[in-house]
This record gives sequence, C-alpha cells and structure tokens, in this order.
Amino acid sequence: MRAWLSNSGLAVEQALSGHPRLCLLAWAGGGVMLVALFSIRAVSGAEFAFASLALLPVMWSAWVTGRVGGCVMALLASATWIAGDLASDREFPRPWVPWINGLIHGVIYIMAATLASELQVLLRREHERATRDGLTDLLNQRQFLEAGRLEVERARRHRQPLTVLFLDLDHFKALNDSLGHNAGDEALKAVASALVASVRATDLVARLGGDEFAVLLVEVKPDKTRHTVQRLHQAVNAALSGFAGLSVSLGAVYFDYPMPAVEEMLQVADSLMYRAKQDGGGALVVDFPA
Repeated sequence: MRAWLSNSGLAVEQALSGHPRLCLLAWAGGGVMLVALFSIRAVSGAEFAFASLALLPVMWSAWVTGRVGGCVMALLASATWIAGDLASDREFPRPWVPWINGLIHGVIYIMAATLASELQVLLRREHERATRDGLTDLLNQRQFLEAGRLEVERARRHRQPLTVLFLDLDHFKALNDSLGHNAGDEALKAVASALVASVRATDLVARLGGDEFAVLLVEVKPDKTRHTVQRLHQAVNAALSGFAGLSVSLGAVYFDYPMPAVEEMLQVADSLMYRAKQDGGGALVVDFPA
C-alpha cells in the first residue's frame, strides 16, 4: 500500500507540473460538461438524469484546484441540475421538488469534491515522505540517485556537462556528543539552507544520510562551475560558523561527458572529499579541466 501511494504521489506531482494550465482545462471542461448535461435534461423533459456524470468535473476540479475549487464546481453542478429541471416541460408534484433534488445532489457532489481533494493531499504527502529527507527537506539518497540517473541520461544524449559535489561535515560527532542531537539537527538544517540558496532550482541537492550531502550541477561550464563550487563551499562554512568546531570538507568533480552511472561519479567526488579531510578538514578539493 505504501509503495502504491508513493508511486501514485509521483504521478500526481508529474501530472500537476503544468498546474495553471490544468486548472484552466478543468474549469473549461467542467463547464462544457455541465452545459451539456443541462441541455440534455432540459430538452428531454428531465427524463435523463446523468447525475453521476456531473461527478467527473467536480472531482477533477477538486483534484487539480483543491477543495474550494471542487466545492465551487459542486455548487455549479447542483445549480445545473435545478436549472435543467426548471427549464424542462416536466411537471413535478410539488414546485419545490427540483430544489430538493438539487440540494441532495449538491451535498453528494460536495462530499465527492472533499474526498477527491483529501486523496490528492494524501498522495502528495506520501510522495514527499518517500522522496524527501524528513529533517532538511532535501532529496533523500534514493530520490537523488533516481533523478541523477535521468540527468545523466539526458546529459550524455545531448553531450552536456555535469558536476558532482560530495560534502561531509567535520567534527559532527563531537558536536552531537557535547551539545546533543538538537544542535546537530540545527547544523544539518543550516547546511541544507546554505546549499539550496547557493544553487539553481534545476540543480539537485540531497542529504545522503548522517552528515553527508551531495549536489549535482546541471549544464554549467568549467569556469562558472569553479566559481559556483567555491561560493557554495564558503556559504556552507559560513552557515556552520555558529557551531563551534564544525566545518565542511567538499570534493567536486567536473565531467565534460558524464560517466554512465551517477553512482560512479558520486564515488569520484567522495574520494576527493576524503582528500579534503586529509588536508585538515574544512577544505575544498576539485577536479576540473585545466
């Protein structure tokens, strides 16, 4: 069940990548369907109900635009039902019957909209838990490797460069031992904020576990990459200045033509990071073209 929710959440995120366009499509499509249902009910003398068909635009609107949008569509669907009855030639035993019918359908539509919006939220949350680190909100290791594989395939296909960074905090265990894990958590969150602020939205930033982080810089030329890596290293060390004894060791490697697997490139960056640690910690070791 958890795996299904995770995969479904990924599908939701991909489906909503064009959210504004989907909102417009949901409202336009829902409006067209409601007008069609109104016309059929009015022309047929209210003989054909098609009440369940109105659930489609209601639930789709709730899925794309949220509970409020779904409830608005539900009210429109209910109003369409009432208008169709009143516009038909059908005689009702009491004049208030169409209004009661519309009210009942409105309640059902609102319930359906609420359920659809809650399911969408649930899938999004489950997807976030499956792909994000709970403490820093960065990508977790599994999602970083999956996204990295896609970037590697794309970069190799279009012959574009990639740069991989591996970061490890120096003396992190000593901080946890002396000040407790809360201090360690704050340090990790400070590193995450510095990393995110130092890269573009198209780059990948992840916490691999413990005090290890990774960054994948996409489509950056060597001169620009060198500047970005140095700035990132300085930003992280600055973020750690409030935590006595902490610094970051960073290894970075530039690939004009990426290796077949992101894991291989990560291992190269990891080895450079260990060289930085051997230099006393807080250092930066890079492997860029001369």
